[in-house]
Amino acid sequence: MFSPSDSAEIEMNALREEIRQLRQYQAAAQELAQQREQHAQSQRRFRTVFENSPLGQKIIAPDLTIRQANAALADMLGVGSAGALVGRRILDFAHPHHRYDWELLQERLWGTRRQASRSKPAWCAPTAPRFGVGSLRFCSKMKPA
Repeated sequence: MFSPSDSAEIEMNALREEIRQLRQYQAAAQELAQQREQHAQSQRRFRTVFENSPLGQKIIAPDLTIRQANAALADMLGVGSAGALVGRRILDFAHPHHRYDWELLQERLWGTRRQASRSKPAWCAPTAPRFGVGSLRFCSKMKPA
């Protein structure tokens, strides 16, 4: 049979265990909050570099649609603002001779299609990033006319 002191000891042990678990939950919550803050800081740094870069910056989706662009790219492509690029395909701005290069990049980055045999294409699920970030440098002045 349990004595009152045994009962008190059991209750104390249960309370100690509950306190230990609460401290673990609190530590996990603090760590999660710290990770979220670090992620937010990283996103702010990326956004600052992306938006203020003198190079044309873009984030494109697997279908080569521009998801985000900076002012330098808008200026380079002769559109009014970076927002005017969003939703358009990068191929809309590519020279016809370079369309294949973009399509090849698309296939290599996102694995959109693989040729299993000469007669039948095999479609694959992408395992690469869902978006690609790229930089463009205006170099028309460097090329001979």
